[in-house]
Amino acid sequence: MISTPPCNTGVHPPIPMARESRFDWYRGTVPVHPQMLVEACAGMAGQAAVLEHGRGRFNYLHSTTISVGGDRVATILHGGSNGHPNVEASGERAVDLAELLRARGEHRVTRCDVAVDLYGEGLFSGLEAVSIAIARQHGLACRKVASPIDPEAGETIYVGSRKSVVFGRVYEKGKADRAVYGDVSREVLNPWVRVELEVKPQKEMKGLAALMPPEAFWGVSAWTAQLASEALAMSPNPVPFHPRRTASDDRAFAFMCAQYRNLLRRRCATKYGGDRDALGREIVSAIYDDVGREQAA
Repeated sequence: MISTPPCNTGVHPPIPMARESRFDWYRGTVPVHPQMLVEACAGMAGQAAVLEHGRGRFNYLHSTTISVGGDRVATILHGGSNGHPNVEASGERAVDLAELLRARGEHRVTRCDVAVDLYGEGLFSGLEAVSIAIARQHGLACRKVASPIDPEAGETIYVGSRKSVVFGRVYEKGKADRAVYGDVSREVLNPWVRVELEVKPQKEMKGLAALMPPEAFWGVSAWTAQLASEALAMSPNPVPFHPRRTASDDRAFAFMCAQYRNLLRRRCATKYGGDRDALGREIVSAIYDDVGREQAA
């Protein structure tokens, strides 16, 4: 496991530093009229929202980009043979978009990036060694990219293939984003490192991904779980992320049980004294309560 050395400056970059996973990119297909999706995303920007219309991509004919103060909030792709519109956001806006889509109902994730930010002197070299070892153990491609002209631009380690369902990178975020924080000293920015997964779910896995919290994505493969364990001190539950293993509903049910197992066990013990049948009756009542109301009506 990589331990994060304390920062001897007592100063941190202008972002929260914590071993917490968050979405840094979120793209999903939503079964609604494009205008409804545009209006919902414009609501994230507030009254200062600016809409710009342009060409589409990924076989969509049109795009609508929503921005505020020059910063992109979201881009909606619509029109053409794909049917339902697709929407994406990055950075802090990815968190907002994920919350919006998950609160409004059904959608299918086509890509999401999950990031963890770390801070510590000499941390990148340790993460590099861990990444290389994991790549070798699992037979994955691994490469290092650095600028031959500007050594202060930061280095990046890539693990896996960009064409696969999951792809990893570890990079010196503070150095890469120095231009964004021009008034922050190099001594403060240099120890900032990001560990990130790029996940592109396939087929029915897109629906399951729409239910998963960001930290759950570290369990989608053996090597990502190992990276999370050794680099981030996490213990992710394995997620059955391979379409051929079980049917979609079975996979979603298994994931739900794994995520809420501890909560349900505590409730059984504290509320029902260990009576599993009583807990089962409560669950059945909760999920079929609306059916009872409909029948009574």
